[in-house]
Amino acid sequence: MNWQGSVAVVTGAASGIGRASAVRFAQEGCDVIVSDINDADGKEVVAQIEDLGRKALYVHTDVAERTEMEDLVAAAIDWQGHVDLFHSNAGIGMGGAPQAIPVEEWEKVLDINLHSHIWTIRKLLPHMLERGSGHLVHTASSAGTLGFAMLIPYCVTKFGVVGLCESLATYVIDRGLGVHVVCPLLVNTNIFDRSWNYPEDGAESFDDKYQDQVRTIFREAGMAPEGVAASIVEAVNANRLYVFPHPELKQMIDAKWADPDEFVRNAAAQWKMQQEAAKALASQ
Repeated sequence: MNWQGSVAVVTGAASGIGRASAVRFAQEGCDVIVSDINDADGKEVVAQIEDLGRKALYVHTDVAERTEMEDLVAAAIDWQGHVDLFHSNAGIGMGGAPQAIPVEEWEKVLDINLHSHIWTIRKLLPHMLERGSGHLVHTASSAGTLGFAMLIPYCVTKFGVVGLCESLATYVIDRGLGVHVVCPLLVNTNIFDRSWNYPEDGAESFDDKYQDQVRTIFREAGMAPEGVAASIVEAVNANRLYVFPHPELKQMIDAKWADPDEFVRNAAAQWKMQQEAAKALASQ
Protein backbone atom coordinates (compact mmCIF):
# COMPACT_ATOMS: atom_id res chain seq x y z
CA MET A 1 0.00 0.00 0.00
CA ASN A 2 1.14 3.51 -0.77
CA TRP A 3 0.44 5.18 2.57
CA GLN A 4 1.47 8.70 1.60
CA GLY A 5 -1.65 10.78 0.99
CA SER A 6 -4.04 7.89 1.63
CA VAL A 7 -7.19 8.26 3.72
CA ALA A 8 -7.75 5.97 6.69
CA VAL A 9 -10.72 5.61 9.03
CA VAL A 10 -10.49 4.06 12.49
CA THR A 11 -13.39 3.26 14.81
CA GLY A 12 -12.80 3.07 18.55
CA ALA A 13 -9.91 5.42 17.89
CA ALA A 14 -9.98 7.38 21.15
CA SER A 15 -8.00 4.75 23.06
CA GLY A 16 -6.17 1.44 22.94
CA ILE A 17 -5.49 -0.29 19.64
CA GLY A 18 -7.65 2.18 17.74
CA ARG A 19 -5.74 5.20 18.99
CA ALA A 20 -2.38 3.54 18.32
CA SER A 21 -3.48 2.58 14.81
CA ALA A 22 -4.79 6.05 13.96
CA VAL A 23 -1.52 7.64 15.03
CA ARG A 24 0.61 5.01 13.29
CA PHE A 25 -1.34 5.39 10.04
CA ALA A 26 -0.70 9.13 10.22
CA GLN A 27 3.00 8.50 10.80
CA GLU A 28 2.97 6.37 7.66
CA GLY A 29 1.53 9.31 5.70
CA CYS A 30 -2.27 8.93 5.96
CA ASP A 31 -4.89 11.53 6.65
CA VAL A 32 -7.17 9.99 9.26
CA ILE A 33 -10.79 10.09 10.32
CA VAL A 34 -10.94 9.40 14.05
CA SER A 35 -14.23 7.85 15.16
CA ASP A 36 -15.43 7.09 18.68
CA ILE A 37 -18.14 7.90 21.23
CA ASN A 38 -15.57 9.47 23.58
CA ASP A 39 -15.46 12.92 22.03
CA ALA A 40 -12.87 14.51 24.30
CA ASP A 41 -10.25 11.78 23.87
CA GLY A 42 -11.09 11.41 20.18
CA LYS A 43 -10.39 15.09 19.57
CA GLU A 44 -7.07 14.70 21.42
CA VAL A 45 -6.12 12.05 18.86
CA VAL A 46 -7.08 14.45 16.06
CA ALA A 47 -4.75 17.07 17.55
CA GLN A 48 -1.96 14.50 17.86
CA ILE A 49 -2.33 13.55 14.19
CA GLU A 50 -2.39 17.19 13.10
CA ASP A 51 0.83 17.73 15.04
CA LEU A 52 2.35 15.08 12.76
CA GLY A 53 1.47 17.25 9.77
CA ARG A 54 -1.47 15.17 8.55
CA LYS A 55 -5.13 16.09 8.17
CA ALA A 56 -7.56 14.64 10.68
CA LEU A 57 -11.28 14.75 11.29
CA TYR A 58 -13.27 13.57 14.30
CA VAL A 59 -16.65 11.90 13.70
CA HIS A 60 -18.74 10.86 16.68
CA THR A 61 -20.06 7.38 15.91
CA ASP A 62 -21.94 4.82 17.95
CA VAL A 63 -20.97 1.64 16.10
CA ALA A 64 -23.97 -0.17 17.63
CA GLU A 65 -26.23 1.93 15.39
CA ARG A 66 -26.34 0.84 11.74
CA THR A 67 -27.32 4.27 10.46
CA GLU A 68 -24.42 5.93 12.28
CA MET A 69 -21.97 3.46 10.74
CA GLU A 70 -23.42 4.12 7.30
CA ASP A 71 -23.18 7.87 7.93
CA LEU A 72 -19.54 7.47 8.98
CA VAL A 73 -18.65 5.70 5.74
CA ALA A 74 -20.49 8.35 3.71
CA ALA A 75 -18.75 11.17 5.60
CA ALA A 76 -15.37 9.52 5.10
CA ILE A 77 -15.86 9.25 1.34
CA ASP A 78 -17.13 12.84 1.14
CA TRP A 79 -14.17 14.17 3.15
CA GLN A 80 -11.54 13.67 0.47
CA GLY A 81 -13.41 11.69 -2.17
CA HIS A 82 -12.04 8.28 -1.31
CA VAL A 83 -11.20 5.86 1.50
CA ASP A 84 -8.08 3.72 1.20
CA LEU A 85 -8.15 1.91 4.54
CA PHE A 86 -10.93 1.31 7.05
CA HIS A 87 -10.06 -0.15 10.44
CA SER A 88 -13.17 -1.55 12.17
CA ASN A 89 -11.82 -1.68 15.68
CA ALA A 90 -14.40 -0.60 18.27
CA GLY A 91 -15.48 -3.34 20.66
CA ILE A 92 -16.55 -4.28 24.17
CA GLY A 93 -15.96 -7.31 26.37
CA MET A 94 -18.72 -9.52 27.70
CA GLY A 95 -18.71 -12.86 29.44
CA GLY A 96 -20.53 -15.07 31.87
CA ALA A 97 -23.03 -17.90 31.88
CA PRO A 98 -24.91 -17.75 28.55
CA GLN A 99 -28.24 -18.57 30.21
CA ALA A 100 -27.81 -15.64 32.63
CA ILE A 101 -27.08 -12.99 29.99
CA PRO A 102 -30.14 -10.86 29.11
CA VAL A 103 -31.20 -10.89 25.47
CA GLU A 104 -30.58 -7.13 25.27
CA GLU A 105 -26.96 -7.68 26.29
CA TRP A 106 -26.48 -10.37 23.66
CA GLU A 107 -27.85 -7.90 21.12
CA LYS A 108 -25.52 -5.16 22.39
CA VAL A 109 -22.32 -7.19 22.07
CA LEU A 110 -23.38 -8.55 18.68
CA ASP A 111 -24.15 -5.06 17.36
CA ILE A 112 -20.89 -3.51 18.57
CA ASN A 113 -18.46 -6.37 17.99
CA LEU A 114 -19.86 -8.01 14.85
CA HIS A 115 -22.74 -6.22 13.15
CA SER A 116 -20.75 -2.97 12.96
CA HIS A 117 -18.20 -4.77 10.78
CA ILE A 118 -20.95 -6.07 8.51
CA TRP A 119 -22.58 -2.65 8.18
CA THR A 120 -19.23 -1.11 7.27
CA ILE A 121 -18.58 -3.66 4.55
CA ARG A 122 -22.05 -3.28 3.04
CA LYS A 123 -21.64 0.48 2.76
CA LEU A 124 -17.93 0.71 1.89
CA LEU A 125 -17.33 -2.29 -0.35
CA PRO A 126 -19.01 -0.83 -3.47
CA HIS A 127 -16.74 2.22 -3.22
CA MET A 128 -13.58 0.15 -2.92
CA LEU A 129 -14.60 -2.32 -5.63
CA GLU A 130 -15.31 0.55 -8.01
CA ARG A 131 -11.86 2.01 -7.35
CA GLY A 132 -10.21 -1.42 -7.48
CA SER A 133 -8.20 -0.74 -4.34
CA GLY A 134 -8.49 -0.48 -0.59
CA HIS A 135 -7.80 -2.29 2.65
CA LEU A 136 -10.34 -3.49 5.21
CA VAL A 137 -8.82 -4.09 8.66
CA HIS A 138 -10.92 -5.77 11.34
CA THR A 139 -9.95 -6.19 14.98
CA ALA A 140 -10.86 -9.67 16.19
CA SER A 141 -9.00 -11.40 19.02
CA SER A 142 -7.36 -14.61 20.14
CA ALA A 143 -10.94 -15.20 21.34
CA GLY A 144 -11.89 -15.44 17.68
CA THR A 145 -9.65 -18.48 17.27
CA LEU A 146 -9.83 -20.22 20.67
CA GLY A 147 -12.94 -20.75 22.79
CA PHE A 148 -13.00 -19.49 26.39
CA ALA A 149 -15.74 -20.52 28.81
CA MET A 150 -15.69 -17.20 30.62
CA LEU A 151 -16.05 -15.15 27.40
CA ILE A 152 -18.78 -16.91 25.44
CA PRO A 153 -20.55 -13.80 24.00
CA TYR A 154 -17.21 -12.17 23.21
CA CYS A 155 -15.96 -15.34 21.51
CA VAL A 156 -19.14 -15.61 19.44
CA THR A 157 -18.61 -12.13 18.03
CA LYS A 158 -14.89 -12.50 17.46
CA PHE A 159 -15.22 -15.90 15.78
CA GLY A 160 -17.78 -14.16 13.57
CA VAL A 161 -15.32 -11.43 12.64
CA VAL A 162 -12.66 -14.01 11.77
CA GLY A 163 -15.10 -15.96 9.59
CA LEU A 164 -16.31 -12.77 7.95
CA CYS A 165 -12.78 -11.70 7.08
CA GLU A 166 -11.59 -15.06 5.80
CA SER A 167 -14.67 -15.39 3.60
CA LEU A 168 -14.48 -11.79 2.41
CA ALA A 169 -10.81 -12.22 1.51
CA THR A 170 -11.70 -15.09 -0.82
CA TYR A 171 -14.38 -12.88 -2.39
CA VAL A 172 -12.09 -9.92 -3.19
CA ILE A 173 -8.71 -11.63 -3.62
CA ASP A 174 -8.48 -10.86 -7.35
CA ARG A 175 -10.22 -7.49 -7.22
CA GLY A 176 -7.47 -5.28 -5.82
CA LEU A 177 -8.62 -5.23 -2.20
CA GLY A 178 -6.88 -6.43 0.95
CA VAL A 179 -8.63 -7.87 4.00
CA HIS A 180 -6.84 -8.17 7.33
CA VAL A 181 -8.08 -9.66 10.62
CA VAL A 182 -6.18 -8.73 13.78
CA CYS A 183 -5.95 -11.49 16.42
CA PRO A 184 -3.95 -10.39 19.46
CA LEU A 185 -3.59 -12.08 22.84
CA LEU A 186 -3.25 -9.76 25.85
CA VAL A 187 -3.01 -6.06 25.00
CA ASN A 188 -2.74 -3.23 27.51
CA THR A 189 -6.06 -1.48 26.77
CA ASN A 190 -9.08 -0.35 28.77
CA ILE A 191 -11.45 -2.99 27.37
CA PHE A 192 -12.20 -4.31 30.86
CA ASP A 193 -13.40 -0.86 31.86
CA ARG A 194 -16.23 -1.41 29.37
CA SER A 195 -16.97 -5.06 30.03
CA TRP A 196 -19.79 -6.99 31.63
CA ASN A 197 -19.95 -10.41 33.19
CA TYR A 198 -23.03 -12.41 34.17
CA PRO A 199 -22.35 -15.25 36.63
CA GLU A 200 -24.81 -18.12 37.00
CA ASP A 201 -26.30 -16.62 40.15
CA GLY A 202 -27.49 -13.63 38.10
CA ALA A 203 -25.32 -11.04 39.87
CA GLU A 204 -24.16 -8.51 37.32
CA SER A 205 -20.46 -7.74 36.70
CA PHE A 206 -17.25 -9.21 38.01
CA ASP A 207 -16.47 -9.03 41.67
CA ASP A 208 -14.49 -5.79 42.05
CA LYS A 209 -11.38 -7.56 43.36
CA TYR A 210 -11.38 -10.02 40.45
CA GLN A 211 -11.99 -7.23 37.95
CA ASP A 212 -9.06 -5.26 39.36
CA GLN A 213 -6.86 -8.34 39.16
CA VAL A 214 -7.75 -8.85 35.49
CA ARG A 215 -6.97 -5.21 34.74
CA THR A 216 -3.59 -5.60 36.46
CA ILE A 217 -2.77 -8.67 34.37
CA PHE A 218 -3.58 -6.82 31.16
CA ARG A 219 -1.53 -3.78 32.22
CA GLU A 220 1.52 -5.77 33.28
CA ALA A 221 1.49 -8.62 30.75
CA GLY A 222 -0.28 -7.01 27.82
CA MET A 223 1.48 -5.85 24.68
CA ALA A 224 1.50 -2.10 24.12
CA PRO A 225 -1.17 -1.08 21.58
CA GLU A 226 1.58 0.45 19.45
CA GLY A 227 2.97 -3.06 18.92
CA VAL A 228 -0.38 -4.18 17.50
CA ALA A 229 -0.49 -1.13 15.22
CA ALA A 230 2.99 -1.96 13.91
CA SER A 231 1.85 -5.50 13.13
CA ILE A 232 -1.14 -4.13 11.22
CA VAL A 233 1.05 -1.92 9.05
CA GLU A 234 3.33 -4.85 8.33
CA ALA A 235 0.39 -7.09 7.35
CA VAL A 236 -1.14 -4.42 5.11
CA ASN A 237 2.19 -3.92 3.33
CA ALA A 238 2.47 -7.68 2.81
CA ASN A 239 -1.26 -7.98 1.96
CA ARG A 240 -1.54 -10.74 4.56
CA LEU A 241 -4.95 -11.80 5.89
CA TYR A 242 -4.11 -12.86 9.44
CA VAL A 243 -2.37 -10.42 11.78
CA PHE A 244 -0.84 -12.20 14.77
CA PRO A 245 0.88 -9.56 16.94
CA HIS A 246 1.73 -12.39 19.34
CA PRO A 247 3.44 -15.16 17.29
CA GLU A 248 2.70 -17.70 20.02
CA LEU A 249 -1.02 -17.53 19.19
CA LYS A 250 -0.44 -19.34 15.90
CA GLN A 251 1.32 -22.10 17.83
CA MET A 252 -1.67 -22.33 20.16
CA ILE A 253 -4.05 -22.58 17.20
CA ASP A 254 -1.91 -25.29 15.61
CA ALA A 255 -1.96 -27.23 18.90
CA LYS A 256 -5.73 -26.86 19.12
CA TRP A 257 -6.32 -28.36 15.69
CA ALA A 258 -3.86 -31.17 16.36
CA ASP A 259 -6.33 -32.46 18.98
CA PRO A 260 -9.46 -30.28 19.34
CA ASP A 261 -11.07 -32.49 21.99
CA GLU A 262 -7.98 -32.33 24.17
CA PHE A 263 -7.96 -28.55 23.78
CA VAL A 264 -11.53 -28.37 25.07
CA ARG A 265 -10.74 -30.60 28.04
CA ASN A 266 -7.71 -28.49 28.95
CA ALA A 267 -9.66 -25.25 28.54
CA ALA A 268 -12.42 -26.59 30.81
CA ALA A 269 -9.88 -27.54 33.48
CA GLN A 270 -8.32 -24.10 33.27
CA TRP A 271 -11.74 -22.48 33.60
CA LYS A 272 -12.43 -24.42 36.81
CA MET A 273 -9.13 -23.25 38.24
CA GLN A 274 -9.97 -19.64 37.38
CA GLN A 275 -13.38 -19.96 39.05
CA GLU A 276 -11.76 -21.24 42.24
CA ALA A 277 -9.21 -18.44 42.16
CA ALA A 278 -11.98 -15.86 41.75
CA LYS A 279 -13.94 -17.32 44.68
CA ALA A 280 -10.83 -17.30 46.86
CA LEU A 281 -10.10 -13.71 45.94
CA ALA A 282 -13.67 -12.63 46.67
CA SER A 283 -13.57 -14.19 50.12
CA GLN A 284 -10.46 -12.27 51.17
